[in-house]
Amino acid sequence: MLLIVISSFCGCNEISNVFSSEKNKFIGTWETSPENVSYHSFSGFFEITYFSDGTFNANGVYPGTYEIKDSKLVMKSGYSEWVLDYYFSNEDKSFTMIDSIDRTITYHKIN
Repeated sequence: MLLIVISSFCGCNEISNVFSSEKNKFIGTWETSPENVSYHSFSGFFEITYFSDGTFNANGVYPGTYEIKDSKLVMKSGYSEWVLDYYFSNEDKSFTMIDSIDRTITYHKIN
């Protein structure tokens, strides 16, 4: 019986580590070009910095929180919430967000 309980905890920890590892990919500052932003629900977010504590700051003035939930990036700022599909490319130096109506925007890591 004890063996079953221990193996159950080990499995949960592995899942938690996968989400932590995925969240760690976001940490840093990302930017996009202005022409990309106008076609996405993130109008005006040219630069986003993600921090390890689960917070972000867009353009240096729009703070919020983020998490990975059900394999989606969930970002909240003020009264707004975005649930986005995403994928990394270019050896995790770029990532693309896809909003609820399939508009995409790609950010590139600058630090």
